Amino acid sequence: MLIPAALVARNLKILYLPTTKVACTALKFLIAQAEGSLNVHSMHTLATAAVTPMHTIHNPIVSGLTLFRELEAEEQQHILQADDWWRVGAIRNPYARMYSSWENRVLLRAPSLEIETYECFEDVLVDGCIDLGASFSSFMQQVIDNPALVNRDDHFKSQAEAIRPGVISLTHVLQVEKEGALQGFVQSLSERAGKVLELKKLNEGLRINYKEVVTPHAAQLIERWSELDFAGSIYEHEEFSLSKTAVVLSERETKLIRYIREVSGRLDVVATEMQAKVSALEHQVHDEWLTGLSRQGARYGLKEIMRRLTGGLRG
Repeated sequence: MLIPAALVARNLKILYLPTTKVACTALKFLIAQAEGSLNVHSMHTLATAAVTPMHTIHNPIVSGLTLFRELEAEEQQHILQADDWWRVGAIRNPYARMYSSWENRVLLRAPSLEIETYECFEDVLVDGCIDLGASFSSFMQQVIDNPALVNRDDHFKSQAEAIRPGVISLTHVLQVEKEGALQGFVQSLSERAGKVLELKKLNEGLRINYKEVVTPHAAQLIERWSELDFAGSIYEHEEFSLSKTAVVLSERETKLIRYIREVSGRLDVVATEMQAKVSALEHQVHDEWLTGLSRQGARYGLKEIMRRLTGGLRG
């Protein structure tokens, strides 16, 4: 019933069902801090394409939180039903979330293995500059016509599928755009953890309000794509003006966006190379261990492993 990324803070008895682009980075960081499981060292040493160390929080090695899917069935059922457990989810206006996901994954092209090609998502240009509204509307039409383009990426999956309202008994549903909702949760979590916590603003994007960019055509497509998120929820269909001023980036801003994309692409390449090297070294350790045992026993094997592994890292 749960998305694979559901996390457990055992000490504080919290189940968190993360939803991408719904304060997910900030809430994971907050809960890990409250639990006392945050691995700060790994934030700075993990071989990943994360833009900043804070963005590594999505790796369980960094958060130190337990993956719900790895627990025994009996413990899972207890967590889902026990009165002393918090079951936390968050929701966001579907128009705002869809625009934010596009901005992050397509416009800025944050490092991703889930989107195989950007060829279908060409920028709509006005005098060589990116028209955000027209580009976003074109993207929405592309994914409506061919959902497989983004189906592997959780950023474009329904948030209703992530938190399962009506199926999972949630104790906290945080409406992130509602004034005071997140801060109220921080206060309650601070009391539960017995420490002073602060919500960090992470992964905020360009801070462009969706109402400035979403066209009536794009809105209709969002409503089709996010049908589950509107059905039976607090969010209703909104009206968007045809006469709004187009948001077109300047020549300098357009160049900056393209530069950011180049950097993101390079981060992906470097992270892939690092991960391949780490994997090769892990295999080397295993092979050297077996070789050492077969030659002169475990003592020789460990010494030889360290000598060759150190040489491999220097190389």
